[in-house]
Amino acid sequence: NFEDGLPPPPQVIKILFNFGLVLFFKGVLVLKGETINSLLDMLQSPLNILEIGSRQGSSAALFASYIKKYGDKFYTCDNYKVTSMGENNPTPYIRLIFDKHIQNLNLSNYINFIEKSSKEVSEMFDNEFFDLVFIDGDHSESGVNNDIAKALLFNPKFILFDDYFHPHHGKDIKASISNSINLELFKEYTESPGFGLYKVK
Repeated sequence: NFEDGLPPPPQVIKILFNFGLVLFFKGVLVLKGETINSLLDMLQSPLNILEIGSRQGSSAALFASYIKKYGDKFYTCDNYKVTSMGENNPTPYIRLIFDKHIQNLNLSNYINFIEKSSKEVSEMFDNEFFDLVFIDGDHSESGVNNDIAKALLFNPKFILFDDYFHPHHGKDIKASISNSINLELFKEYTESPGFGLYKVK
């Protein structure tokens, strides 16, 4: 209880916020963790992985945890300038959440973070090869089209799509995939919000 109805001091708010953040992300990790681990086990190390769309870092933490065990290489990129539906809306505070989350899990040394769009990242790497590109950025149909085009520049063996069965995003994601003649469905993971794993022809 706080005296005279005064709000809690800033340090208490900070502690409560960090505690809630850790609980939230641990819940996300449990839900997605088994699927990601089984998928990466199937693809087999060593792996070179690129994530398009870092956001708060829940998926990045899963990949980095795997990297920590097996010594693979993981890059993640996000410019934090648009929402998940491609609307212009700078969200620098989400980058702060990403940093705090990764620090709390002691995974900073296993993530190569690039604060750029997929287009900018595709121009950074010359003849870079990725075994797996994970797409979880702009979920609009045009945004996914763009990320697929950029992902294919890296000659990946597989492309993994997040939110594949999402009630709002899934339709646009599948529509974008159907536009590409280079992708062949390999496996679907139905656990909400779902993943779609595609082999690159």
